[in-house]
Amino acid sequence: MSQQTESFPRQSARTRHFRLGAPRQVSVSPNGHRIVFVRSNSGGDTVNRLVVADLEGASLVERVVAEPALLLAGQGEHLSAAERARRERMRETTSGITAYSLDSAASRAAFALSGSDFAEMCMGSLHQIGATFGAPRGHLATGFPSAQSHGA
Repeated sequence: MSQQTESFPRQSARTRHFRLGAPRQVSVSPNGHRIVFVRSNSGGDTVNRLVVADLEGASLVERVVAEPALLLAGQGEHLSAAERARRERMRETTSGITAYSLDSAASRAAFALSGSDFAEMCMGSLHQIGATFGAPRGHLATGFPSAQSHGA
């Protein structure tokens, strides 16, 4: 029995023109020892995660620092009309973490997920800072200057 190969147009559409699974919105720390980006797990996965790759010795050690499925406790994303409109304007076809802001040292990142604001300390803990913009729910370490914004 022969296995039918997926046609190029279908494969291109399914993988969002072969962009799923590839790093997006890449930032490099000033010292060059850290790279921060968003990426889905594979070419068939549309959910972006926040990933940090640190240079340790001669190798790059990559880790997911914000996983939408864990942050949302298995619940799906619930987008406001404004966020849906923003994603449509930006032609954003993925979900999860689609944009983030990074401090000047690349040690902290902030992002929105399903209407909640989160701040990720790339070296450690995650803090939810509001259910909606301006509605505090958790806390954020002081001194978070936004130096780079990606995707917004």
